[in-house]
Amino acid sequence: MLYELIYRSLGFKEWDTEELSELLEISKIRNREAGITGMLLYHNQEFMQLIEGEREAVLSLYREIVKDDRHHLVHVIWEGYIQERGFDDWTMGFVDTREHKLSLPEGHTNFLEDGILTGSRKNPTVCKCLLVHLRDTLTIAPTIPTF
Repeated sequence: MLYELIYRSLGFKEWDTEELSELLEISKIRNREAGITGMLLYHNQEFMQLIEGEREAVLSLYREIVKDDRHHLVHVIWEGYIQERGFDDWTMGFVDTREHKLSLPEGHTNFLEDGILTGSRKNPTVCKCLLVHLRDTLTIAPTIPTF
């Protein structure tokens, strides 16, 4: 059965385009090999990522992410079993909010104004809704980072 995990973390510094590009290239290869799909959002030194796949593959990747010394305050926003993948063509979708003006669905406030760390505590469902909305509205290639 498929499993999904959404986490957020804080980088120790602001990441530049080259660093993010390197991270994404390595992640795409590893995710493809592990059968992982998902999306990464980068916003003001913060990361939010949705990863999906077989449960052990997702949890194994998350354990590696927690050990990564380029960021801290890693926290699971939500995890659980899912019926189907939401990002099945995306070995690593990516959005850098410095490059995209985020427009949210009508009726949603931009919780990112307070930062992912604060916003994700308010309502984990909003985090997933945001990622799905970005998947559906931004013109980005699913396996190629957009900068």
